Amino acid sequence: MALLALHSPMNYCVVILVGVARVDYSEQSSSRPRRNAKGPIAIELIQASDNESDLLSPSSEFDKFFGKREPARGARKRNRTPTMDLVLARYLCLSSILVFSLLSISLPQTRAEVITLTAETFTDKVKEKDTVWFVKFCVPWCKHCKNLGTLWEDFGKEMEGEDEIEIGEVDCGLQKEVCSKADIHSYPTFKVFYDGEEAAKFKGKRDVESLKNFVLEEAEKLAAKQLARE
Repeated sequence: MALLALHSPMNYCVVILVGVARVDYSEQSSSRPRRNAKGPIAIELIQASDNESDLLSPSSEFDKFFGKREPARGARKRNRTPTMDLVLARYLCLSSILVFSLLSISLPQTRAEVITLTAETFTDKVKEKDTVWFVKFCVPWCKHCKNLGTLWEDFGKEMEGEDEIEIGEVDCGLQKEVCSKADIHSYPTFKVFYDGEEAAKFKGKRDVESLKNFVLEEAEKLAAKQLARE
C-alpha cells in the first residue's frame, strides 16, 4: 500500500492511497490472507483535530469508503489488533506532513526572473524610478530568436538579486504596438531602458557573461548621470 498525505491550510489531511488492496483475515483453506484486488486510486479527506491521536481513528472515513469486512460464515475469529493498519496509516500521514513542511521551509521561493511585458504594462514598467530595464524583443518564428534557446532565462536567473535591474521580454508577434514604439526592426533586439527612455542597445556576444557585464556597466553609467543631475 502506497500512501501520501498532505496538510492543507484549512486543517485538513488529504490521504491518498494508491493501489489499495483489502486483506481478508478470515480463516480459509489457505493459511495466507486472501487479497481482494479491488482498489483504484482512492482519495480521502479527513479533518484533522487538535488531538494527534484522533487524526485517523478506527471510525474514520476509510470504513465508509471501503466497507467493513465481515469474517466468512463459520470461520474462526483470530485475535489481532484491529487498529494496527490505522497506526501505520497515522504514522505515514504524520511523517508525510512533516516532510512537506520541512521542504516548504528549506526550499527558496522561486519567482519569475524574466518579466513578460505587454502594451498594458510596458510603458509603466520602464518608467519605474531608479530601475534599469534590459528588454529582449523577439518573435516566435524568428530563427535567430529560436537559436537563443534558454539564454534569456539563464541570464535572468544570473541577474537575480540585482534589485535595481529588471529583465524583461516582449513578444513582437503579439505586442506589435510596443515594438513599433520601441523602434524594433530586427530580431532579436536587446535594449536598455531607464526613466521611460531607451538608454543603450546591446550588440555584443550573446552569452550570459557578456549580457551581464553590459547591463551592469550601463547601470553604473546611468546611476552616475542621475547623481550628476541631482
